[in-house]
Amino acid sequence: MIRQMLINTPDASDAEIADFIHHKGREIKNPKTSFMACLSAVVVGAMQGHRMALYRQQRQKEQEQHEADLRCEFEKTVQCSEFWLGKLEQHLAGRTVDPSTLQNAEAFLRAHIPLLAERLQQRVQCTLQRVAERCVEVYRRRSVELPRPVFTKTED
Repeated sequence: MIRQMLINTPDASDAEIADFIHHKGREIKNPKTSFMACLSAVVVGAMQGHRMALYRQQRQKEQEQHEADLRCEFEKTVQCSEFWLGKLEQHLAGRTVDPSTLQNAEAFLRAHIPLLAERLQQRVQCTLQRVAERCVEVYRRRSVELPRPVFTKTED
């Protein structure tokens, strides 16, 4: 079967042939003879005609659509990252930002850093580091302001 397919479509790769056979195998519902005989007849017949060309076109369109979806998702991730990064930068600039917004921004950016371009990754990492440093600074300032407990000796 595969030899016949290679004769009919010499430029087909092994993966493409396997995928085509799998695709055609799913179309066979109730074979009247053995499944392999039916599959062999269907696949070889399909490879001789224009079906392989149509199959390739369909796979090409699916691949292009998948790549377009990935690009769209990446662009949305970049836009969201820019938005959340802006919120963190507003906070660092001294503007009031809701604490839940800060938490959401930090969580989103930490989760999506690997998906971003290197330049944006560096900007996000730098901003997250500045936010962490500011949190430590605020914590230290507050701990200095708190009165220290006085321990007295108690007699037993």
